[in-house]
Parts: sequence; C-alpha cells; structure tokens
Amino acid sequence: MIRVLEKKYPNYGALKHDRFTQHLKALRALGATGPIFQIADQINNTRNELAHVKKGAKMKLSEKDIVQLRSQASGAFGNCTDVLDFIVDFGKPGPLELRHHSLAQQFAVIGFMAAAAIDTIPQREPQ
Repeated sequence: MIRVLEKKYPNYGALKHDRFTQHLKALRALGATGPIFQIADQINNTRNELAHVKKGAKMKLSEKDIVQLRSQASGAFGNCTDVLDFIVDFGKPGPLELRHHSLAQQFAVIGFMAAAAIDTIPQREPQ
C-alpha cells in the first residue's frame, strides 16, 4: 500500500503513517474502493484480534474467520466463483486446491492475493 501511495504522492512518507489502517484510509480517501479493500479490512480485523486482545481470548484463526474471508474473496479475483478452487503449491505434498490447505495457509494466500491486487492499482489507473 505504501508503494501505491508513494507512486501517487511522492511525499506520502512525510505523513509518517506506520499502521496498516492509516495506509488503508489514505487509499480510500483517494477514491480506492471495491472488494479488495473489504478483504484488507477483514484481514486487519482478524490480525488485530489475534495480536491485541486480552491474553487467551483468541489464540488462533477460527473456521468462522476464514469462512468470512473466503466469502469476501470469492468473486473478487477475476472470474472465479470460489477461491477454494484455486490451486496452490506450498511444496509437499504438491499442488492442491486451497480448500485442502490449513486455515492459516488459506488466510495467508487470500492476504497475498489482496496485497497483489492493491499493488496493481497504479498500473490500472489512467495515465
């Protein structure tokens, strides 16, 4: 997100934003919208719940977290209807549909896909 913001505004770094939500709000203020940003919000909310809640309140990803994220992601990446159909290869045992990977791996893959989509914003904008 920082690279996208700095491409649009070379002095963006002067704002000294250091939080994910600050960058996300800055992109939204510039008119960036769409399902990718809903995914980014969900990822940030889940990460915050894991990192900042009282000790022991939430220690790992739940099926509910991933179901909600997958629901937001389905249809957000091209013409796919379900991200669980994507083939992902983490090495052993080889390429598998995302549905066969752990919740943490599903979370990471959807997060990487959202980050990659955000990173393409400058290339998609009219020059």
